[in-house]
Amino acid sequence: MKKISIIIIAIVIFILTIIVSIIGYNKMIINNRNYEVEKVKQYNYFILKKDELYGIIDRKGNMVVVPQYTDLEIPNPEKGVFVCYQGDSTKVLNEKGEEILTQYSDVQPIQLKNIISDLMYEKNVLKYSQDGKYGLVNLQGKKITKPIYDEIDSLLYKEGELIVRENEKYGVINMKGNRIIEISYDKIVTDEYYTDENRYQYAGYIVSIKTPEGY
Repeated sequence: MKKISIIIIAIVIFILTIIVSIIGYNKMIINNRNYEVEKVKQYNYFILKKDELYGIIDRKGNMVVVPQYTDLEIPNPEKGVFVCYQGDSTKVLNEKGEEILTQYSDVQPIQLKNIISDLMYEKNVLKYSQDGKYGLVNLQGKKITKPIYDEIDSLLYKEGELIVRENEKYGVINMKGNRIIEISYDKIVTDEYYTDENRYQYAGYIVSIKTPEGY
């Protein structure tokens, strides 16, 4: 009877441990997906093209950046942060025309994919590179992730979530740098779940691992 009691207690402890682990994992997933995609309420800045070169004007028509760049991108038209291209090199200017984020190299916006919006880029984060790796930085210059990824790209239909590649495997992080899906898969796509009210907000993920038989 004593042995049976010990076995029962051990089984109960094991089951409780599993339950606690599942609850903790679910809380972690919820926290990692707890982010808010910023909405642009007012367009303050616009791209100006003159003689095949690009600059910036504000909503009153004042010149902010003189047209002298081969390309120019505004990640968030409400905020004065502009990614300017001169050939293959980039630099980031603020609304005063001053260079910012100089501690980061090759800073670029992240283009959205199949998002129902007239905006083209992630509105809160930029990617930068160092020694062939990529990391995230916000528009204020705060480093979100270290440059540890081989690739950072937007996830189809999911603004605020990014697909990352490391050692030939893929995972998903959010714009805060928190991991939503571990970097363990050979392919990740959204399941394209859509509602009229929430659009793709609650879309899930299809993850794949490659085997000799295929994915």
